[in-house]
Amino acid sequence: MSSGTITGEEKVFDDCVKDNYFIFAANGTYTFHGGAIKCDSSEIDYTNTWSLSDDVKTILLGQTQYFIEITESKIVLTMVDGTDTFVMILLACRK
Repeated sequence: MSSGTITGEEKVFDDCVKDNYFIFAANGTYTFHGGAIKCDSSEIDYTNTWSLSDDVKTILLGQTQYFIEITESKIVLTMVDGTDTFVMILLACRK
């Protein structure tokens, strides 16, 4: 995870967040990995489901829907929650 904003205010991630990553599998599951540096001792890795909308404008991660933009180098996830807008930028890589 490289950067993010909440309602237009840029958030600086701690190193324990910057090393977090997702692995999306073709079978419709994803795994979240908290990375080597843990923000909290109770932080755990987990697996859940994902699906893209037919028009590839939204992605459902578990029960949460995000607007999605995909480029060669990054994935931008945007979630609107009431009056707050959360934007998370993930650096993209392929295996």
